[in-house]
Amino acid sequence: MQQVSYDTTFCLGDFYLSVLLFRHTDFQPSPIVPLAFFLHERKLQCTHESFFKYIKSVIPVLDEATNVYMVTDGERAINAAITVYFPNLKTFRCWNHTVQVTVLLHFTQEARLSQIPRDPSCLSVVSFNIPTDYSVVFHY
Repeated sequence: MQQVSYDTTFCLGDFYLSVLLFRHTDFQPSPIVPLAFFLHERKLQCTHESFFKYIKSVIPVLDEATNVYMVTDGERAINAAITVYFPNLKTFRCWNHTVQVTVLLHFTQEARLSQIPRDPSCLSVVSFNIPTDYSVVFHY
């Protein structure tokens, strides 16, 4: 299987930089190589569509390839744009982004729950049983 990844990685002042990456399996070890960069002002579906329209024009076989899948951060605008130009391409959410969302939801839930007076006997029903001795690094 060939993995292709797309993510809006950097905010450069008034602009964003999105990168399309692929794992070059012709080499050992298989390096991750940038395929295309996209500098844009907005993170809208129509913005990402213009990028994927171009990618489809230079790599039309990408949609029919059965051994390729796309990994994204799960952003709706990105996934919708991919679906417009590559409706047959399998897409998955990046594991790092899934963990980040889970941790963020945990801390948001904990902050919300800490504001509510509650019976300690109900604590196990409304809180997460996640150990607190972990470190998470958010890259924006």
